[in-house]
Amino acid sequence: MSLPDRIREPLNALHARLLVRRPGLLERLVAVSLSTALAESLRPEELFALSRRVLVEGAKNRLANQDLVRGSRCQVVENAAPLRALHAQGRGAVVASLHLGPFHHALTEAAAIHPEVVVFAAEHLRDHFQRSWDRIARDRSFALDVIPSGGRAGLLRAVKALRGGAFGVIFVDSTNRAGGRAGTPERDVELEFLTLPFRMSVGPAFLAARAGVPLVCARARREGWRRTIQFSDPLEVPDTDPETLAAAVRQMYQWLETGVREKPEAWDGWVQHLLYWARSGEPPRVTRDAWDQRTRELETQIQAGSHLRLRVEPAHVAWLGEGAERLVFHGPKRRLIKATPGIVALLGAGERGVTLTELARRASVPRSELARELARLELAGLARIDP
Repeated sequence: MSLPDRIREPLNALHARLLVRRPGLLERLVAVSLSTALAESLRPEELFALSRRVLVEGAKNRLANQDLVRGSRCQVVENAAPLRALHAQGRGAVVASLHLGPFHHALTEAAAIHPEVVVFAAEHLRDHFQRSWDRIARDRSFALDVIPSGGRAGLLRAVKALRGGAFGVIFVDSTNRAGGRAGTPERDVELEFLTLPFRMSVGPAFLAARAGVPLVCARARREGWRRTIQFSDPLEVPDTDPETLAAAVRQMYQWLETGVREKPEAWDGWVQHLLYWARSGEPPRVTRDAWDQRTRELETQIQAGSHLRLRVEPAHVAWLGEGAERLVFHGPKRRLIKATPGIVALLGAGERGVTLTELARRASVPRSELARELARLELAGLARIDP
């Protein structure tokens, strides 16, 4: 299944709340996200350690981006010559980047080469960054036009600016949909990113093809407090044929992925990357006989006052949503499973290692259904029952 659209905005809102109010829960959500790609190579405690580094790097990224307003620059700019050559020829370019490291330097270093830059931004991001972007452009004496992504009017403005020789910057791992609305085959492409099946917009390649300009990727990194921005070689996108666009976008993400693999903690996208899953893992499958048999075994143990414990690995399992509908997120299996508040409460008890006897006394589900629900969690791989 793909992530339901109705979960997207609550997830964005949850991220904002946790960042300010409950960083411990955000650390756990990031750990589970990391486990989707790294569970085979990292132990649970290592996932949590990496999660903490992700949050620290995120704070450094925000500070670095704030420093832009005070005039900071990258100490190292790699492979800028092709962009300078394009500017000398009077050609524009679409510059595609990730929220990786001090990412706003993709904008300022493009502007250091070309005095006319457009940024494609989702409405809520444009409202958030507009004032600081305007100040940076004023202080550094370059022309900046912030174009809302999506919609025909924004597309026409973007194509006109690019054909006129401007550089257009777009951060592709966000709700940005430059070049058209996602969700339709001609605007999306499935690709592999960090071993995950992602479905991403072809917008950057589409803009490049429509404007007749190349696509250039940019990735930022930090070594200590030294900031580096690296540009890729230009990629020409000759037409808007779906296969041409798909090939260009896949090539773009292959180049960008290298930066995430070199320093995974520097990518801000770990919190929200499940928004872009093309599909989740296969649902758990078990025969009715196996489920019934395990239910009977657990019922016997509950009645006998067993001291076996329900256990859930917090680095692998998290849940989202509020009210009657919850979505359980199993990182290593890449599964999204609908669940009731009662099931979520059982998972919470499993984090604490509650005994079956205690669960029977204070169950979040009816006592008559407890053994069956415990069997469901165990057979789905969400929990285990052991001493």
